[in-house]
Amino acid sequence: MNSPIVGSGEPEISRREKKRMLLLAWALAMLFAYLYGIVHSPLSLPLAVVWIPLFPAGILGLLIPENIVSSFRQGMLCLLLAWICYVSLTLLVWRVRQRLKYLAFYGLLCLMLLINAIGCNVILIEGPFRL
Repeated sequence: MNSPIVGSGEPEISRREKKRMLLLAWALAMLFAYLYGIVHSPLSLPLAVVWIPLFPAGILGLLIPENIVSSFRQGMLCLLLAWICYVSLTLLVWRVRQRLKYLAFYGLLCLMLLINAIGCNVILIEGPFRL
């Protein structure tokens, strides 16, 4: 079952268009995830690269109460699971050919990335990594 997800009769979306849209979504999400840091201290932009592995912390910080994740190990497990969700959804978006299905999954991915970017800024403003 290596064939992309294909339906009957729906218009398809090109690989080039998918690639552009996915790269744009991820690039904007990464940029906006550290927006407060960039505005607060522009010279800290290179530090944003160090924070990439912690990117899903934004969505986790908004959706999971602090007292649920009680250890470093549990926090890392949550980050790993969140990355698995992001990678899986991104791969699903990449494999879908029909325009409507693509836009539905792409919209879900963008919504998750937006919530995540907001959460990252909340963590930078109010959380333990205040700038």
